[in-house]
Amino acid sequence: MNRAGLLVLVVACDAPSSECRTRLDCGDGEHCFVDSTVPAGTCVSVDGRDEPTPPMRVIHEPARVDVLFVIDDGPGGAEAQSRLVASVPAMLDEAARARSRLRIAATTANAASPFCAPRAWAQHGRPVITSCLDRLGDFVGSDGTDARATCTSVCSRSTDELPIRPERPWVDLETFGDREEAAEVLACLLPQGISGCELAAPLRVAELAWYRAFTESEDAFGLFRQETSAQIVVVTDDLDCSVSEYGFAAFDPAGDRTLWPDPAAETASPAVCWSAGVECEGQPPVYDDCHAIDRGLDGAEVDGDAPSVLSSPWDFVWAEYLFAQVHVIGGVPVEGPPVYTTGDDPEFVAQHGIGPGCVDGDIAAVPPVRMLGIADSTHSICAPQYDAALRESVVVPAGLPFCVRPCEIAALTIHLERPDGASAAIPTCTGEDPWLTIPDGADACFIWREDSPYCGRTDAVELVLRSTLPASVGSFLIAPNPRAPSTTFPDCPP
Repeated sequence: MNRAGLLVLVVACDAPSSECRTRLDCGDGEHCFVDSTVPAGTCVSVDGRDEPTPPMRVIHEPARVDVLFVIDDGPGGAEAQSRLVASVPAMLDEAARARSRLRIAATTANAASPFCAPRAWAQHGRPVITSCLDRLGDFVGSDGTDARATCTSVCSRSTDELPIRPERPWVDLETFGDREEAAEVLACLLPQGISGCELAAPLRVAELAWYRAFTESEDAFGLFRQETSAQIVVVTDDLDCSVSEYGFAAFDPAGDRTLWPDPAAETASPAVCWSAGVECEGQPPVYDDCHAIDRGLDGAEVDGDAPSVLSSPWDFVWAEYLFAQVHVIGGVPVEGPPVYTTGDDPEFVAQHGIGPGCVDGDIAAVPPVRMLGIADSTHSICAPQYDAALRESVVVPAGLPFCVRPCEIAALTIHLERPDGASAAIPTCTGEDPWLTIPDGADACFIWREDSPYCGRTDAVELVLRSTLPASVGSFLIAPNPRAPSTTFPDCPP
């Protein structure tokens, strides 16, 4: 992940004038430069500066965060998609506060398989870059359920009216002028509909998306940037059912029905996924615990490299190569640990193999057992809003925050050093934090942020910098150097 952020560099110095061990051995305007390979240091003078200590030089490089939303578009997904869209402003605010340069892409949780509807073949890990208004048919279920309002209530622009580039199936949020426009675009892109396959396979989809992002012939090539933090946000009311090619036979009505809870059924239900991939401890109706397991077509646990019906969650390579973090919004309680029961809803249990992990209104979600072991964070899909989950997915600080005590602020000046070596004081940013604006005619600005979530001390104040210059051609100078032992602040206690 990209952890580059605030880099402290030594300013350029003149030739040495004498030996020293500390700065006290040197004259005015000189500093003791110590090399660990020699017994004594040398006194050097600072070119063009009179300060007893050179200013601190800071290079500011915002973190790059690439977020792939894998959204379950199976039956029953409409309410969760509405809550997801409603939480987008909280995500954008947090990204602005953390100075994250966000890239957003979205796809369905469907992977192509012989037993899924044709629409699953249409996505198969491909990012969706069209307005939901142009795919309203996806919001009508096979049973006639009409969820088109999931789109029409939040989106008012067709694909042609959106400020996006269809040849690049992602959205770079920094290209938008304000939060409202960015939120409006995402409200049209994130809803995925309810007509997809009932067997969600978000882990398989994430792997397919990864392959596409690094395959030059794919439209998604370049989705994940180098030196970036890749975040996978899974939104599903189901168990991951990433079926292997070997495992297709377990869902074939003409094949082996050992894993079918009801061998007389006409088609395989999602309960086959539970039978093939989960083992529980204790006795029903409430199990002590459940965990992922890999079983073969005969229902026995597989050993070593033997094929299994479902691909093991630990077999997916995208997490290893991308250093991706996985955030699951799924069937866990809003508070407390997961609960595994077969006693509350017999019809739901017959269909899914286990009772709901949480229920809220139109949402009844299966515990996401096979994703819990690899998830960096888990949030309830039954929560009234997903603000916390989305904030967590974009907070990847660019580096250690620059924090000072409030009593130090009055003594500090902030300058922008230009590529030619000249420096000039920069103004205070305008706008409302975190959506800050650089004043007209300036290349940079700053504010002091109180109650910063990134400073360890409760009374500390964070220096927030904004610049139009790339980090490679400009840096900030903070004087006097607040980290230097020789710097004192009259208004501060020692």
